[in-house]
Amino acid sequence: MKIIEANIFGFGKWKQTTIDLSGASFIVIAGQNESGKSTLRQFMLFILFGMPPKQRAQFLPKTGGEMGGTLTIQTQDGGAFTIERIHDRNKAQATCYDQDGIAHGEAWLRERLNGVDAQTFADIFSFDSISLQRLQQIKQTDIGEVLLGVGMTGTDQIYWTEKWLDQQLQDLFRPQGKKPVINQLIDAMEEKAKQLEQMEQEARSYQEKQQTKASLAEAVGILQEKSEQLHKEKQQTEQKQQVYEVIEAFHHTQNKLSELPSEISFPENGLERYQQLKEQMLPLKSELTVVRMNIDKEAKQLEEIKSKQLTPATMDELEKMKEQRYAYHESINKHSFNIQTKEEWLRQLTHEMEQLQIGLTIEQVADLSLPFATEDIWQQLKEEHEDVMTGLAKTENELKEIEEQSRFLEQEREMLENKQIDQVTIDELNQQLDNDQKSASLNQQQNNNWKVLRKKRLASANRVSVYSLILLIISGVVGFLLSNTYLYDLSAVILVIALLHQVVTRQSIRSMEPLFVTQNQVDRTNTSSRDKIMEIETVIAEQANLTERLTKINESLRNLQLENLKADERRQFFKQKQSILGSKRMEQLEQFPFLKEISLSYWPKLFNHLTKVVEKVEKLGKLEQDILLVRKDIDQYEQGLAEAFLSINQLQSRQPTEMLEIIIDEADNQKHLKQKEQQLNNNQANLIGQQETIESRLKPYQEELDQLWNKASVHNEESYITKGNIKEEQLEKRRELKAYEHQIRMFLSEHEWERLLAGEQIQKYEIENALFKVTSQLKDVQDQIKIKQQEVADMHAEIRQVELSTSFQDEKHHYYRLKNELQEQTKQWAIYQLAKEKLQETKNMYQRSFLPKVLEQTTKHFKDLTNQKYRDVFLTDQEAMLQVENDVGIRFIVTELSQGTRDQLYIALRIALSEIIQKQYQMPFFIDDAFVHFDLERLDKMYVIFKQLATKQQIIIFTNDTSWSETVTEKDDLRLIRI
Repeated sequence: MKIIEANIFGFGKWKQTTIDLSGASFIVIAGQNESGKSTLRQFMLFILFGMPPKQRAQFLPKTGGEMGGTLTIQTQDGGAFTIERIHDRNKAQATCYDQDGIAHGEAWLRERLNGVDAQTFADIFSFDSISLQRLQQIKQTDIGEVLLGVGMTGTDQIYWTEKWLDQQLQDLFRPQGKKPVINQLIDAMEEKAKQLEQMEQEARSYQEKQQTKASLAEAVGILQEKSEQLHKEKQQTEQKQQVYEVIEAFHHTQNKLSELPSEISFPENGLERYQQLKEQMLPLKSELTVVRMNIDKEAKQLEEIKSKQLTPATMDELEKMKEQRYAYHESINKHSFNIQTKEEWLRQLTHEMEQLQIGLTIEQVADLSLPFATEDIWQQLKEEHEDVMTGLAKTENELKEIEEQSRFLEQEREMLENKQIDQVTIDELNQQLDNDQKSASLNQQQNNNWKVLRKKRLASANRVSVYSLILLIISGVVGFLLSNTYLYDLSAVILVIALLHQVVTRQSIRSMEPLFVTQNQVDRTNTSSRDKIMEIETVIAEQANLTERLTKINESLRNLQLENLKADERRQFFKQKQSILGSKRMEQLEQFPFLKEISLSYWPKLFNHLTKVVEKVEKLGKLEQDILLVRKDIDQYEQGLAEAFLSINQLQSRQPTEMLEIIIDEADNQKHLKQKEQQLNNNQANLIGQQETIESRLKPYQEELDQLWNKASVHNEESYITKGNIKEEQLEKRRELKAYEHQIRMFLSEHEWERLLAGEQIQKYEIENALFKVTSQLKDVQDQIKIKQQEVADMHAEIRQVELSTSFQDEKHHYYRLKNELQEQTKQWAIYQLAKEKLQETKNMYQRSFLPKVLEQTTKHFKDLTNQKYRDVFLTDQEAMLQVENDVGIRFIVTELSQGTRDQLYIALRIALSEIIQKQYQMPFFIDDAFVHFDLERLDKMYVIFKQLATKQQIIIFTNDTSWSETVTEKDDLRLIRI
């Protein structure tokens, strides 16, 4: 397949551009740096294979418009189809149109491309200078492996994948290693098995202690039952003591109620209802007074307004003058502005001609002919002059910066090389670091195991305490609400159990703590060893950092050399443009002699000044006619203004401005009086309606007030309120008596309540004596319970020391977890090992079948490129290292070749691979600036090879190398496109 046309809607700097690639299979696209060559190549790849959204974002047109375009493809059978892909349409999916105009989707395009994607195309059918530079970073012993992978897939990914697999296998397991993961897991499992065996030996019989513990628990139960009974009796006595003050208040209230009348005639809620009526009537009475005052005020204002109004005819004349005042002011302003403009233009013309200093008069400028294209020519000359001077200055600065950067990098590289130490010393430090880390890891692991066990026991004890606290709160609240003393006793039991569990757990932890404290003291004696480990790790890390920095510096120096060559080419280009610009300037001086004394940078500005001078001369005549017409309109309005002023004022006539202000004020005043008259009439009608509404709203309130007085059998407000207060006091005392009764009845027995109703007073000292007695008995029982519970706790602690600790289950779980982890890591090691073996099998199969054909074609092209200086390219059997043999039989490895020869070998290998693959996949071949180290003779040899290759597939070369462009310009079997 071939690309015969590229139509760019918008892509980076390219916009609305069509590039014809038909007529030849060998196409060279040449242009200066930043002319858009790489962008054009990215456009072709975008249309063929698409592009991720983030990558597309950097190619969006800066000046707007849609991003995308079309490629027209010619197939092997002579047919053609067009691929269209647009950034924001159909999710950037391709739309293909065949010869019949039928549209197809992305899947149809993949079929036409035989499944080749962007990565495969870049690996096999495309290469550039970056691919060549990557080979320089590979070690001498590995260059053969890299090129073998390139021969297989077009990329060096196989080499790096194999290196990654080797590293993963080494990190997982080494037969004699200590740091790999599997080695560490095996050591940990052996240590854990020894610990489990020791813990199993500590579990033995403890039947006798269990029986003793049961007897003590039974005795505690009997004492707790007696404690519950005494606690209930104490609680009842305390309740009586608490309500004693309520009993006294009950007697006092009963006596007060007997002093009041038994029956009082008064309306229900009479005081509250009376107050509500007063509050509702008060704002209505106030509002009625205000409305009556406003009615009188509105009537007086209406009489004053009617005496100040003018006749309708006079008002019409005033309104006419008022409406025309804006046109009058505008005419005055326009007349004044025109006079000033005329004077200003005359001054400006004279001043501008003096400032131009070109030796022309105003009459000569008026007759001067300045074609429209003159401005564009002068502007273009100015821009070219500025671009040339800017480009030359920028290029010189770039060359200086490159030289300074190179000198700085050379100094830094020399300094870093002096700091490096030999590899033997580094290996010794790594061995010493492994030994020290193993010892530190073992001690740390034992300490961590104790911390985990201690944390789990404390967490278990805290959970039991939290659950006990929740049950304690619930039972206490329910006991208080239900007055159930058994629930209070249950709360006390729960609290005791929680406290015992906390004490036992913490005593167990303290008994084991000394064992691990001793281990921690031993660990602190090894502080100096850990410092030594950190010192060794620091030295190794610094050496690795030095090596990485040296690699980056070498890469930066190579990039600076390439940038220096490109900057020098740009400097020569700007010097050529400077010469062409001088010829164009002389042509303009012959046509316009007055430009000789003016700098080229000011020509566009001079053109604008000359154009403005000619326009001002033409406008002077029109301006004088406008001045006469505006003066006539002003005189007519001022005459009418004087007549209107006399109709409202008998005084002597004044200035037009003063008369206009008086007329406008009078017209506005009359309009305001008319509006105010209408407003006052409306307000007066509304106020009368409000007066009638308020009087009707007050009537039912007054009737309801009279009814309340009749029910209370009174005739004035004071008597009504006094009688109401007595009624309220009676009701309040009855409510208090009911409340006291409810509080007392729930704490007293029937006999005590009957005594209270009969008037007998319960003495306080009786309650206090009973409370003291029951409290003493309860304290004695609780002390006995604490003694027995302590004995139970001591026995329980002894039993727990013998019982199988939960730490045994934790350690056993840890052992099986290590076992599972070892199985997973072993499985992962086997996967990596299998992948490495399969990769090696694939390489061996490729070497036996496909590689000989690729090396045969590589040898043929390499011989042609080197002018028969090298006659063979092959891989050694043992080390799989790539070697070449010259014409006298001497063999060389790749790193012994010159830079240019290595590039030739790599390009020969890529071309050979493309020829082999081309038999199955017909695709174009892209080369982007890959001949930096080629001289003219090598370029000519490269051209011969591409000419032969172009008979089978399309070749597209993107280059800024002028020598390459000149080499192929005169040939008639290729297409040269300059951009």
